[in-house]
Amino acid sequence: MSGNRLLLLLILVVCCASMNAQEVEVEKILLPIALRQPIPGAYGSLWKTELWVRNDGQNPVEIVTDCQVGGCVPYLMPPGVAKRELGIIYPRSDQPPGVFLLADPRYAGDLQISLRIRDLSRQELTWGTELPVVRSTDLRVGKLGFLDVPLEDRFRQMLRLYSMAPEPIPVTVSFFEIPWLELSPQPALATRTLTITPATFDVLPGYVELPDFTSTIPELIGKERVYVEIRSDSALPFWGFISVTNNETQHVTTITPR
Repeated sequence: MSGNRLLLLLILVVCCASMNAQEVEVEKILLPIALRQPIPGAYGSLWKTELWVRNDGQNPVEIVTDCQVGGCVPYLMPPGVAKRELGIIYPRSDQPPGVFLLADPRYAGDLQISLRIRDLSRQELTWGTELPVVRSTDLRVGKLGFLDVPLEDRFRQMLRLYSMAPEPIPVTVSFFEIPWLELSPQPALATRTLTITPATFDVLPGYVELPDFTSTIPELIGKERVYVEIRSDSALPFWGFISVTNNETQHVTTITPR
């Protein structure tokens, strides 16, 4: 091997080692609904989300909120500082409603995160509803359950499922009447098959939704309460929640997995 070729090989080895040293794993924190701007909803509602993040630790925490094809834009959050919005890249209307906040895993536990949704058309009546902020340890494999989901006409429901995986996840959604019938095993009132789409880029989660249960699932008409069970044969973890919105007041209740 000539001297020039050996020198070139050494340079390539050093460069690659340097790049690998700079590749740092990140903690993905799911913000399940993050609205770029207020969006209109049913019955004259106008929905807005508000995000606050505070570094409660002793060390600066690098946070990434803006990842596109050209790369990611980091933000270094100093200790003791609370920031609103963080210049986060919100999903477009044709993308899943959630987004990942990426954080240095060494200090991600020091981040206090508040995410709230409210109806601006009735903001004098309520401060809104706190939405769950989901860490990777909150994801489940195989099964999620949601207990005591109301089906009365005065409410509308939305099931939202998310994943961090770059692959699709097929799931089966089953609805069981409560109180339980005295039968074993309990027969499902209805089942539906959905597929959680793959996560894309670094900040957009995999997603699928099922809206308005009694409008889209005739078998549930006339029922008052159900237990909703999500099952998957995939080894990939996923997470979800159900929002229940009062059609008159637009007050939102979130039901998280049990």
